[in-house]
Amino acid sequence: MKKIIGLLLMFCISNVLNAQNLSNLDSKYGIKKFRLETPYENYKSKLELEIDGKVKYYKYIGTDIQSVFGKDIKKIVLGFYKNKMYYIGIELDNSLPIHPDLIYDELKKMFGNTEKSSNFQKGPLSYEWAYVWKSKKAYLSFDKQEATEFNNEKTSIWMISNIIGDQITSDDF
Repeated sequence: MKKIIGLLLMFCISNVLNAQNLSNLDSKYGIKKFRLETPYENYKSKLELEIDGKVKYYKYIGTDIQSVFGKDIKKIVLGFYKNKMYYIGIELDNSLPIHPDLIYDELKKMFGNTEKSSNFQKGPLSYEWAYVWKSKKAYLSFDKQEATEFNNEKTSIWMISNIIGDQITSDDF
């Protein structure tokens, strides 16, 4: 009986710690100096339009952010919906080994454990692996996309605003 109570207590503590870590995701609500829901005006002088649609995606052309977790950044993409930041994407430079387990360890310290998904497809994209954290306000992914006929493989850390995502869905319906 004591073992069962001990296991239940450990399970409850684990759930509480994970919930606290996900609240860190909501309070951070961004990557580096980029914060979701901030206005387009804050960044427009360092943006170059890549995709013009209901969500406008821009390449960040500033030179002030070179790395994340000690890994060089190849490209930063910011997405805006109704002039509010909806998406932050950081593509890592894979010309040198990335060691995803070390990056996952850093993300785990901030946001808690999550499951690794392997070899799956989402829409037209195929992934070798992905780690995902979901909170009330944000969705964070650390993943490796497989190469396609149009793109090379890429390892990325990206985040979207669930709040703006819900607004996009509502506006479409």
